[in-house]
This record gives sequence, C-alpha cells and structure tokens, in this order.
Amino acid sequence: MLRNETFSGCGSNTNVYLKELDGVLESKSEHDSRFKEKISLIHSMYSKYSDPDRQFEKCMALAEAFSAYSSDSTFRYLEKCQKIASDVKDEYKAQKADFAWPNGIIAVILCSPFWNHIHTTGST
Repeated sequence: MLRNETFSGCGSNTNVYLKELDGVLESKSEHDSRFKEKISLIHSMYSKYSDPDRQFEKCMALAEAFSAYSSDSTFRYLEKCQKIASDVKDEYKAQKADFAWPNGIIAVILCSPFWNHIHTTGST
C-alpha cells in the first residue's frame, strides 16, 4: 500500500483515494486481459477483409480501443486512418479521422496523472 505520509497534502480524502487506487492496482491484470481480448477480437473481426473501407473501420476501432490505454498506439492508428482516407480520396473518411485526433488527445489528457492533479487540486 502507498504510504499515507507521501500524500499528506492531498486533502482529507487521502485514505479513500489510496484504498481506491489499491483496488484498481489489484485488478490491473484482469483489465489488461480484457483489453488484450478486445484488441484480438477487433483484429479477428477484420482479418478476412483487405479492402480500404474495412481497413479504415479496423483502424478507427483500434484507435478508439487504445485511446484510454496508449496514446502512441491511438495516434498510430489514426495516422493509418488518415493515410487510407487520402489513398482512396474519401473526404468523409478524412474528416472522420481528423475529428478523432482531438478526441484522442482529450482522452489522453483526461487519463493522465497531471490532469487528475490539476482537476483535484486546481493547481499545476
């Protein structure tokens, strides 16, 4: 368990937050397994398709799945979406991929420890 003294400046709910964090950390392997299953399912759903439309859908689904887990992977799949849209000259797909960028960035920021610190304390 994290030591209480380390977080003495975090307010009166420190123990509650530490217990919640302990619970999250204890279930990490379960969440990781579910996440890997989800990624595997997405890959298997689209494995038999090679057309650009299905590849675009696959990359968007993977970008969404990774958005709360890995910013690098999220951005990599969004870049693939943008390339597919550019290759097939599909403006709708290009706009959809472009619109997903800010959402991916927002998800990464909101899931970051820095954002949580700002949100809970009001300071940087």
